[in-house]
Amino acid sequence: MAANIVRKLFSLSLWNTSAAAINFVANVLIARILGIDVFGEFAYLSSLAALFSLIFIVIPPNYAIMRYQDDEKFKFVFTSFFILINVLLIIPVLIFQHLTQIPFWLFYIFVFSTSFQIYMDTCLQAENKLNHYYFLIFAQALIKIILLGFMLLPGWISDFEGLILIISFAQFVIAIYFIVNRLTVFVESLKYFGQMFRTILAEINSFYPYYFNISLKKLDSNIIILLFEPLVSKEVLGVYSLITKVFQFITGLVRTAESLFLFKKNIQKYQNSFIKNAFFISAFLQFSMILVGLIYMKSTAGSYYTFWLILLSFLMYPYVFFIKARAFFLSLYKNFHINISYALFLLPPSICFIIFQLTDLNLGLNELILMLFSSSLLQMIYLVIMEKRFKSSFGKDW
Repeated sequence: MAANIVRKLFSLSLWNTSAAAINFVANVLIARILGIDVFGEFAYLSSLAALFSLIFIVIPPNYAIMRYQDDEKFKFVFTSFFILINVLLIIPVLIFQHLTQIPFWLFYIFVFSTSFQIYMDTCLQAENKLNHYYFLIFAQALIKIILLGFMLLPGWISDFEGLILIISFAQFVIAIYFIVNRLTVFVESLKYFGQMFRTILAEINSFYPYYFNISLKKLDSNIIILLFEPLVSKEVLGVYSLITKVFQFITGLVRTAESLFLFKKNIQKYQNSFIKNAFFISAFLQFSMILVGLIYMKSTAGSYYTFWLILLSFLMYPYVFFIKARAFFLSLYKNFHINISYALFLLPPSICFIIFQLTDLNLGLNELILMLFSSSLLQMIYLVIMEKRFKSSFGKDW
């Protein structure tokens, strides 16, 4: 039984890891051909899209995953909500279009296709079809790398707008495929707009903790780039984004564990095996981050950045327990401690932002990485401790 979780995670991670590897190669092409400054600009645009996607949390995805499993008709309610929100998405895109260097239509398609993964992720997690979800992510990455190879290498596309066009097209193709594949659900959902509004009104009080949770999570993912983009060069921002891509790639390998535990029946089935193998999983992730990171950073930025990769790799040990703790609280519909952990992540960047605004201190890559490390460590340790205290206080055996 102890090896069950390893085998299960391996099978789930196959497509996810393949997709991440392809995206790594894509990032190398982008950084080497278009330049690190363009990569930094892309990171900024992605952060804007992530903030716009907050409009999708009126029915929170984590709530939807659990409700989807409890109510057979909820998939129609959730889909009708998704249709409505994608129409309303035009508003923030139109308002903030001046912050980008691309036309309105392309900005909308990029935001729509990026946000569509929220819908796919929610539905397929709730249906325990994680292999299907990660296969679609792989297919999307494959389309992107093929287009990048054919368009970037011959020099047919050489600017930021062309890059966004390629990425948006790859994401849009998968979105259309998913819609067509579930067309009966989308058509049937048109009858559920009234039920959708009634559900929101009836459950709005229980949604508030989720709103806070998701908003903080989005801020955590993007706050350093959004706060310090005006204070550093595009090149520094680009290198920082490349290093965080390594970190996200490695942590993404074990994200499948949290996805697994969000399907209720898997909690008791796999959690003991997961705990027994936690150190092994963490050590594997640390080694992978250092090895992959060295190759990746040398290929894209021309330098290894060894110290920063080793430093961030030590976060893998608390991270493995952090995702288990987060899934534990989500399974109980308890968001308080998760929200506190996300708020704690914001503390170091916020303090540093104030300091750098009030002083003449220089801000560079070193400071950005240290902020990421301290914020992540603070967040992870807090939630792991709270999970242990919760179980001790209430005698929960998860």
